[in-house]
Amino acid sequence: MSDVDTPNTARSSSDSDEVIELMRDLMEDLEVYLTGGIVRAELDVTFVGQIRQSALHLFDIHGEMTSPSMNIDTGETLDYLREATYGDQVGAWFSAHVVLKMDDSLSATYNYNELPPMSIDFSPSEFIADLERFPRDASNVPEWLRKKLAEAASF
Repeated sequence: MSDVDTPNTARSSSDSDEVIELMRDLMEDLEVYLTGGIVRAELDVTFVGQIRQSALHLFDIHGEMTSPSMNIDTGETLDYLREATYGDQVGAWFSAHVVLKMDDSLSATYNYNELPPMSIDFSPSEFIADLERFPRDASNVPEWLRKKLAEAASF
């Protein structure tokens, strides 16, 4: 059995089962890259509104990194994972870092509060769309997001 590490969240058992199943699907997608001396695959993904940005990094036994273009579409799995890890108080994560190692261990770190790393200049309206789709308690809206929302309102 493969090790799937997911965040400790207050969700129902069925939600947790869904997250574990989605992580397994993601692991199957990434396993195709663990060949030819590659021992670790790292996937970084950012979501804002309906826009997703992903980057894949592969590491060999010597720690050398390559960043190939992805020839798999993990988008649907990541969309479902974001929905499954959504919490009505904390909202949805903006970015995630997923690591698959040669021993089939998979871990994921979700960023719910920090400004996500972005090479795309997301429009402020995308942040509004994101908050409308994944509402969060006002006390859990970070200051940087409040500024983005205010910027969008001024247009």
